[in-house]
Parts: sequence; structure tokens; C-alpha cells
Amino acid sequence: MGRSNVGKSSLVNALTQSKLARTGASAGTTRLLNVYRVRVAAGPRGSVGLTVIDFPGYGYARGGEETRQTFDELSQNFFDRATRGSPRATRDEFRLALVILVVDARHPGLESDLTARRWLADRGHPLLTVITKIDKLKGAKRVATVRKHTALLGAVTEVSSRMGDGISKVWSALVGQLL
Repeated sequence: MGRSNVGKSSLVNALTQSKLARTGASAGTTRLLNVYRVRVAAGPRGSVGLTVIDFPGYGYARGGEETRQTFDELSQNFFDRATRGSPRATRDEFRLALVILVVDARHPGLESDLTARRWLADRGHPLLTVITKIDKLKGAKRVATVRKHTALLGAVTEVSSRMGDGISKVWSALVGQLL
């Protein structure tokens, strides 16, 4: 989950090492909840099946305010149906192992990201905050930006979907929640 054009679909592709999710240079490429079934090697325990869901971005929506409200309702309904922790769920519910909040490394402190972080934390689901596009920042600017994100959002994982940096850390966090 994250703002429009922050790299959510690119992160899905980097995690799966495929072109599973459709990406685009302009905001608003993902317009529905896109659901992907993935099988992951989980060490000595064999493999684990999981469902990865790629959300439309919050903040911007092609189609204006009405479309943005539809996306907000979609997200609200999704999280309302997610159970916390228990692998047993009713027919209309599902277990949510981990929420990945994706934020753009180049824009720390955006109110929409801070609001999303609080909203997700209030729901009590395990949360991993990933800062993407980290490869676009160099040296001292990168260090300062990561510090600012950490101060505002708590622990963050730095990722470059293009370069593959940080992808193994995301997988470790995800598999850790599944086992």
C-alpha cells in the first residue's frame, strides 16, 4: 500500500523476479486490487503459498475525486475484512500476515504517508515500511533522507526495485510473519 507512483507494482515485480504486475511511468496505472498467488521457498520447511495484493495508490487518482473515494472505500473494505493474527477466518475474512507501506525515498514526511502509517498502525496488523527508489539518492543525501524517514515512520527498509537492493530483507520480514 502507498501513494500513487511510489513503486508498489515495481516492488511486486522485484519480489517475484517477474513482470507479474503492470507498471507505468504515470500515476494511476493500478486501478483495482490486483491479487497474485505466489509460492515461496521457506528453507527446510519447504515452500509456502501466499497471496500478494497490489493496491491502487492513495492521494492521486485518474478520474478525480469520485475515483479517489472509490479507492479509499476499496482499501477500507479490504482492511475491515482482514483478521488479526489468527489463521482461522470466516468465509468473508482472511488472515493478513503483513502490510507493506511503500513510500518514495525522495519525499520524506508527506502528510499522506504519515496518515497512512497511523491508519495502518491503528488496525494492529504487522507492518513493514519500505522506502523505494533509494537508488535515486546518493551519499550524504541518502543517509539524511533515510534518517528523516526513520524519525517520522519508525524502522524502514531501504529498497531499489530496479537494482534489487533490500528485496531479500522484505522477503525475510514477510516469511518471518508466515512461519
